[in-house]
Amino acid sequence: RAVYVNRFVTYLAGEEDNDPESSTLDTSCRADWQGPHRFARAAAYSNHIDAYYPGNYHRFVPVPGVGHSSTQMFRSPQGRQAIFIDESEIPIPDSPPPTPTGVMVD
Repeated sequence: RAVYVNRFVTYLAGEEDNDPESSTLDTSCRADWQGPHRFARAAAYSNHIDAYYPGNYHRFVPVPGVGHSSTQMFRSPQGRQAIFIDESEIPIPDSPPPTPTGVMVD
């Protein structure tokens, strides 16, 4: 977990991916507990990361006008910016992430 929260991560979520009746949406009790649709679930996950791991390097980016479509997502200005980010925009943690348990480092 410590390594993950110290990574620079962008969560893209289509604002139109909000159909609770979508035939491909997980409607199990566990999934419904996370939110009524994919956009709400993505926002809830981002809020969870912020609440339990303050100071993380994750960002939630809503993508207007996009539903459940990877093509539209990556063609959007937000998708292209996430893929082709300028290195100067990537935050550098104050200290390196801890070594995961059981991993040898030379």
